[in-house]
Amino acid sequence: MKRLASVYVFLMLIMPVAHTARAEVIFFDDSRYQAIVPPASARWIPGYSGGMCTSSTALPGDLCGPGTFTDESVWGYLSPPSPGATIDTEVAHYGSLTRIPFNDFLWVTEPELGLSGIFGDYLYSEVAYPDLLYMQFNSATPEGFHCVIGTCQHTIAENGLNTAGYVMWSDGSFDQITFLSGEHMPEPPVLLLLATGLVSILWKSRPIRRRT
Repeated sequence: MKRLASVYVFLMLIMPVAHTARAEVIFFDDSRYQAIVPPASARWIPGYSGGMCTSSTALPGDLCGPGTFTDESVWGYLSPPSPGATIDTEVAHYGSLTRIPFNDFLWVTEPELGLSGIFGDYLYSEVAYPDLLYMQFNSATPEGFHCVIGTCQHTIAENGLNTAGYVMWSDGSFDQITFLSGEHMPEPPVLLLLATGLVSILWKSRPIRRRT
Protein backbone atom coordinates (compact mmCIF):
# COMPACT_ATOMS: atom_id res chain seq x y z
CA MET A 1 0.00 0.00 0.00
CA LYS A 2 2.84 2.39 0.88
CA ARG A 3 4.54 1.57 -2.41
CA LEU A 4 1.33 2.37 -4.34
CA ALA A 5 0.97 5.62 -2.40
CA SER A 6 4.54 6.56 -3.28
CA VAL A 7 3.91 5.85 -6.98
CA TYR A 8 0.74 7.99 -6.86
CA VAL A 9 2.60 10.93 -5.28
CA PHE A 10 5.37 10.57 -7.86
CA LEU A 11 2.88 10.65 -10.73
CA MET A 12 1.16 13.71 -9.28
CA LEU A 13 4.51 15.49 -9.09
CA ILE A 14 5.56 14.78 -12.67
CA MET A 15 2.20 15.45 -14.35
CA PRO A 16 2.41 19.27 -14.10
CA VAL A 17 5.92 19.11 -15.53
CA ALA A 18 4.74 17.03 -18.48
CA HIS A 19 2.02 19.56 -19.30
CA THR A 20 4.52 22.41 -19.50
CA ALA A 21 6.78 20.75 -22.07
CA ARG A 22 6.67 22.73 -25.30
CA ALA A 23 6.81 20.71 -28.49
CA GLU A 24 7.46 23.38 -31.11
CA VAL A 25 6.64 26.87 -32.42
CA ILE A 26 4.61 26.56 -35.63
CA PHE A 27 5.18 29.74 -37.63
CA PHE A 28 3.27 31.13 -40.64
CA ASP A 29 5.22 33.98 -42.28
CA ASP A 30 2.96 36.41 -44.13
CA SER A 31 5.51 39.24 -44.25
CA ARG A 32 6.88 38.33 -47.68
CA TYR A 33 5.88 40.21 -50.81
CA GLN A 34 4.50 37.40 -52.99
CA ALA A 35 3.63 34.35 -50.92
CA ILE A 36 3.02 33.10 -47.39
CA VAL A 37 5.89 30.96 -46.13
CA PRO A 38 4.53 27.72 -44.62
CA PRO A 39 5.81 26.34 -41.31
CA ALA A 40 9.36 24.99 -41.53
CA SER A 41 8.57 22.23 -39.05
CA ALA A 42 9.38 18.65 -40.04
CA ARG A 43 5.92 17.79 -38.72
CA TRP A 44 4.17 20.00 -41.28
CA ILE A 45 2.58 18.02 -44.15
CA PRO A 46 1.59 20.23 -47.12
CA GLY A 47 -1.99 19.84 -48.32
CA TYR A 48 -3.16 18.99 -51.83
CA SER A 49 -1.60 20.80 -54.81
CA GLY A 50 1.49 21.49 -52.73
CA GLY A 51 -0.38 23.35 -50.00
CA MET A 52 0.37 26.83 -51.38
CA CYS A 53 -1.46 29.32 -53.58
CA THR A 54 -0.95 32.88 -54.81
CA SER A 55 -3.39 34.95 -56.86
CA SER A 56 -0.77 35.48 -59.57
CA THR A 57 -0.45 31.73 -60.22
CA ALA A 58 -3.92 30.53 -59.17
CA LEU A 59 -5.89 28.16 -61.35
CA PRO A 60 -9.71 27.92 -61.46
CA GLY A 61 -10.94 26.21 -58.29
CA ASP A 62 -7.89 27.14 -56.21
CA LEU A 63 -8.23 28.54 -52.70
CA CYS A 64 -7.01 31.95 -53.84
CA GLY A 65 -7.38 34.16 -56.87
CA PRO A 66 -10.34 35.84 -58.58
CA GLY A 67 -13.63 35.60 -56.70
CA THR A 68 -12.13 34.23 -53.46
CA PHE A 69 -11.05 37.50 -51.75
CA THR A 70 -7.83 35.58 -51.02
CA ASP A 71 -4.49 36.81 -52.30
CA GLU A 72 -2.31 34.09 -50.76
CA SER A 73 -3.02 30.84 -48.97
CA VAL A 74 -1.12 28.04 -47.22
CA TRP A 75 -2.72 24.81 -46.01
CA GLY A 76 -1.60 21.49 -44.63
CA TYR A 77 -1.55 19.14 -41.65
CA LEU A 78 0.33 19.21 -38.36
CA SER A 79 1.35 15.73 -37.24
CA PRO A 80 1.84 14.75 -33.57
CA PRO A 81 5.09 15.49 -31.71
CA SER A 82 5.43 11.86 -30.62
CA PRO A 83 4.08 8.53 -31.92
CA GLY A 84 0.54 7.86 -30.79
CA ALA A 85 -0.08 11.37 -29.38
CA THR A 86 -3.53 12.79 -30.11
CA ILE A 87 -4.92 16.35 -30.05
CA ASP A 88 -6.31 17.48 -26.71
CA THR A 89 -9.26 19.84 -27.31
CA GLU A 90 -10.48 20.02 -23.69
CA VAL A 91 -10.45 23.69 -22.67
CA ALA A 92 -9.91 22.88 -18.98
CA HIS A 93 -6.59 21.20 -19.76
CA TYR A 94 -5.07 24.38 -21.20
CA GLY A 95 -4.95 26.34 -17.96
CA SER A 96 -3.46 29.77 -18.62
CA LEU A 97 -2.71 28.92 -22.27
CA THR A 98 -5.08 30.20 -24.95
CA ARG A 99 -6.39 27.31 -27.01
CA ILE A 100 -6.70 27.92 -30.75
CA PRO A 101 -10.33 27.81 -31.97
CA PHE A 102 -10.62 24.22 -33.19
CA ASN A 103 -12.94 23.65 -36.16
CA ASP A 104 -13.39 27.41 -36.49
CA PHE A 105 -11.84 30.60 -37.84
CA LEU A 106 -9.52 33.07 -36.14
CA TRP A 107 -9.99 36.41 -37.91
CA VAL A 108 -7.13 38.93 -37.99
CA THR A 109 -7.90 42.66 -37.90
CA GLU A 110 -5.41 45.09 -39.40
CA PRO A 111 -5.30 48.84 -38.59
CA GLU A 112 -5.00 49.90 -42.23
CA LEU A 113 -8.38 48.35 -43.09
CA GLY A 114 -10.05 50.53 -40.47
CA LEU A 115 -13.54 49.03 -40.70
CA SER A 116 -15.33 46.62 -38.38
CA GLY A 117 -16.21 43.35 -40.04
CA ILE A 118 -13.28 43.62 -42.48
CA PHE A 119 -10.29 41.36 -41.84
CA GLY A 120 -6.85 41.07 -43.41
CA ASP A 121 -6.15 37.39 -42.67
CA TYR A 122 -7.64 34.32 -41.08
CA LEU A 123 -6.42 31.05 -39.63
CA TYR A 124 -8.72 28.05 -39.90
CA SER A 125 -7.99 24.89 -37.91
CA GLU A 126 -9.81 21.57 -37.95
CA VAL A 127 -9.22 18.29 -36.14
CA ALA A 128 -9.06 16.16 -39.27
CA TYR A 129 -8.11 13.03 -37.33
CA PRO A 130 -7.39 12.46 -33.63
CA ASP A 131 -3.67 12.79 -34.35
CA LEU A 132 -3.73 15.23 -37.28
CA LEU A 133 -4.59 18.94 -37.24
CA TYR A 134 -5.52 20.65 -40.50
CA MET A 135 -4.59 24.35 -40.65
CA GLN A 136 -5.12 26.95 -43.36
CA PHE A 137 -3.76 30.50 -43.28
CA ASN A 138 -5.26 32.95 -45.79
CA SER A 139 -4.23 36.51 -46.60
CA ALA A 140 -6.88 38.77 -48.14
CA THR A 141 -6.83 40.92 -51.23
CA PRO A 142 -6.84 44.71 -50.58
CA GLU A 143 -10.64 44.57 -50.18
CA GLY A 144 -10.23 42.34 -47.13
CA PHE A 145 -12.38 39.47 -45.87
CA HIS A 146 -15.95 40.48 -45.05
CA CYS A 147 -17.61 38.94 -42.03
CA VAL A 148 -21.05 39.68 -40.64
CA ILE A 149 -20.77 41.27 -37.20
CA GLY A 150 -21.57 38.70 -34.53
CA THR A 151 -20.66 35.66 -36.60
CA CYS A 152 -16.90 36.13 -36.27
CA GLN A 153 -16.54 34.80 -32.74
CA HIS A 154 -12.73 34.62 -32.63
CA THR A 155 -10.65 37.65 -33.58
CA ILE A 156 -7.14 38.89 -32.95
CA ALA A 157 -5.54 42.26 -33.70
CA GLU A 158 -2.49 42.16 -35.97
CA ASN A 159 0.52 43.34 -34.02
CA GLY A 160 3.64 42.11 -35.76
CA LEU A 161 4.49 38.64 -34.47
CA ASN A 162 1.25 37.19 -33.10
CA THR A 163 0.43 34.08 -31.11
CA ALA A 164 -2.79 32.62 -32.48
CA GLY A 165 -3.01 30.12 -29.64
CA TYR A 166 -1.78 26.74 -28.49
CA VAL A 167 -2.39 23.10 -29.36
CA MET A 168 -1.98 20.57 -26.57
CA TRP A 169 -1.30 16.89 -27.16
CA SER A 170 -2.10 13.80 -25.13
CA ASP A 171 1.61 13.26 -24.39
CA GLY A 172 1.56 16.51 -22.33
CA SER A 173 3.44 18.66 -24.84
CA PHE A 174 2.01 21.67 -26.65
CA ASP A 175 2.65 23.69 -29.80
CA GLN A 176 2.58 27.47 -30.02
CA ILE A 177 0.89 28.61 -33.25
CA THR A 178 2.29 31.96 -34.42
CA PHE A 179 2.12 34.15 -37.49
CA LEU A 180 3.72 37.31 -38.81
CA SER A 181 1.37 39.56 -40.76
CA GLY A 182 0.94 43.20 -41.73
CA GLU A 183 2.79 45.28 -44.27
CA HIS A 184 4.40 43.21 -47.01
CA MET A 185 8.11 43.77 -47.48
CA PRO A 186 9.59 43.52 -51.00
CA GLU A 187 11.75 40.51 -51.77
CA PRO A 188 15.58 40.95 -51.64
CA PRO A 189 15.98 41.47 -55.44
CA VAL A 190 13.36 44.25 -55.33
CA LEU A 191 15.11 45.83 -52.35
CA LEU A 192 18.39 45.68 -54.28
CA LEU A 193 16.83 47.46 -57.26
CA LEU A 194 15.34 50.10 -54.98
CA ALA A 195 18.69 50.60 -53.28
CA THR A 196 20.43 50.86 -56.68
CA GLY A 197 17.94 53.48 -57.82
CA LEU A 198 18.38 55.45 -54.61
CA VAL A 199 22.16 55.48 -55.00
CA SER A 200 21.76 56.67 -58.60
CA ILE A 201 19.47 59.51 -57.52
CA LEU A 202 21.84 60.56 -54.75
CA TRP A 203 24.81 60.46 -57.13
CA LYS A 204 23.07 62.63 -59.71
CA SER A 205 21.93 65.15 -57.09
CA ARG A 206 25.37 65.56 -55.51
CA PRO A 207 26.78 69.11 -55.60
CA ILE A 208 29.13 69.76 -58.53
CA ARG A 209 32.43 71.38 -57.62
CA ARG A 210 33.67 73.97 -60.05
CA ARG A 211 37.25 73.81 -61.13
CA THR A 212 39.35 76.84 -60.29
